[in-house]
Amino acid sequence: MSTRRRLLALVAALLIVATAVVWRLSHQNQTAADPSVASSSSGAPILSQSAGPELPASSARPAKAKTAPSSGKSTGTSAQCSTSVSFVPTKFTIMRLNISVNVVPVNEQSSAGTMAPPVDQPWEVAWIDTTNKPGSTSPGVIDLTAHTYHAGGAIGNSLYQTNPLKTGDLIVLSDGSGHSACYRYTHLVKFAAASYDPNSNVFYDPQGKPEVRLMICWDYNWSTTVWQSRVVFYASPVTS
Repeated sequence: MSTRRRLLALVAALLIVATAVVWRLSHQNQTAADPSVASSSSGAPILSQSAGPELPASSARPAKAKTAPSSGKSTGTSAQCSTSVSFVPTKFTIMRLNISVNVVPVNEQSSAGTMAPPVDQPWEVAWIDTTNKPGSTSPGVIDLTAHTYHAGGAIGNSLYQTNPLKTGDLIVLSDGSGHSACYRYTHLVKFAAASYDPNSNVFYDPQGKPEVRLMICWDYNWSTTVWQSRVVFYASPVTS
């Protein structure tokens, strides 16, 4: 079995355990998190492909809105796109939405196999450190993940439902040392998690153009405590 297939099997197994633990915690704290699995996605039947969000499936209860951490004055310009080298990101900013949150690097060791930010960090984004770096012009996608909470209040809830991304929104990844790279949101793909194909390139794509792909979970099933769908947001590099 290849290293990648062993890793994907580990991710799937740990997701089941993590989901059960999180579900129990949610009943204690009245807010549960999704350990968003950053798996390479979909040769699966795609439920939708569009530039903007859709209404959640009927199995998902409405999310409670929460104000995102603010980055200050919002602009839609690419003036911050200053780097010509690749770098490790530490900040994820969406200009129009006044969102600026920390980025944490993760791999199967540091994230206990979930490939996601810590479960108690609704406003963090994870960068999968085996994928491409921001600012790179070499082939390979920059893969990010973030949490959706079934009670609302996480960045996934905001970007897909309560304060959704719009075509052309500027996403800036930076490192706090003067390096930054800009990406324009173009579209999203939503697919059924049960039909996920680990050999497809809807999320992971080491030969794809160096764009940003951010995955979240959606369609929480209250009877099974399982997230039934995945949503991947795509953003293309700003080159000038």
